Amino acid sequence: MADAIRRDPGGHLPTDRRRRPEKYLRSWDRARRLFAADAAARPERYVAAALPRLPFADGTFALTLSSYLLFAYPAVFGPAEQLGALRELVRVTAPGGEVRVYPLHDERGRPCPHLTELRAALRHHRIATRVRRTGRSGSILTLHPPPPGRAPRLAPR
Repeated sequence: MADAIRRDPGGHLPTDRRRRPEKYLRSWDRARRLFAADAAARPERYVAAALPRLPFADGTFALTLSSYLLFAYPAVFGPAEQLGALRELVRVTAPGGEVRVYPLHDERGRPCPHLTELRAALRHHRIATRVRRTGRSGSILTLHPPPPGRAPRLAPR
């Protein structure tokens, strides 16, 4: 991704950062170094996991976050994979909790073309969704697990 940003900052960075891709990439490097240092110092705080199946019990988290993954890489996560991943994120979120997914665009800044259909499919599974603006830069998708007694419709795994 860093090579793609260097080659075409206009196709990969928010408007306010296009003129300074190296500064943007330095912030990525700093975040990567901080993560690596923390993971080395406190390995018990980290669990290796990958969607579409997470190694956590139902309702483990009050807040579940997905950042720069599900919509950013449509070649990896197509519509069916996105639906499965979102349902899995909801599964590990406690009733009354919330899932937040950002951004709702791909690596080139194009909005998800099937978001309406995806939200309808989630509604079918009794999962409430809302799109909230995050300022000038985009939107966030929030998902809410069904209340107790209204479990999501299950699909074969």
